[in-house]
Amino acid sequence: MKIAFIGMMGCGKTSLSKEISKILNLEYISIDEEIEKASKSTITDIFDTYGEEYFRKIESKCLLKFINSNNCIVDCGGGIVINSKNIADLKDHDFTIVFIDRKPNQIIKDINMKNRPLIKKNPNKIYDIYNERIELYKLSADIIIENDKTYNEILFEIIDAIK
Repeated sequence: MKIAFIGMMGCGKTSLSKEISKILNLEYISIDEEIEKASKSTITDIFDTYGEEYFRKIESKCLLKFINSNNCIVDCGGGIVINSKNIADLKDHDFTIVFIDRKPNQIIKDINMKNRPLIKKNPNKIYDIYNERIELYKLSADIIIENDKTYNEILFEIIDAIK
């Protein structure tokens, strides 16, 4: 089983994919954590120092590092869909892509802006980012889960959908 989680920052990808990896006994891989390990820097520092384009190149390289993994859940960064090659690589390597859709107004209420380089200066930019990416997420996904229920309801909805 090979699963990749996609969706906006703050949509619940990380907490849900970590929990599901435990329940299904799958390796958990966080692309953001791998980027930080590889660069020996935080994502915020990478964005601040080198910019988003540089970050996206590292993101794609880190994804390729794990593309041949089996029995895993890959927690992709929110912008993984910007580069269509990333999604093609996931599909070509038989990943089931799960899109966690959470509306920006809910995300803004729940996340720490300091750790979100694209919106830390202007939290309302999340609406623009969502509108720019929503169709990419939908087109990329094999499974779409609305994150508008309790955590446990969503967790079991995902597990049912991927089985």
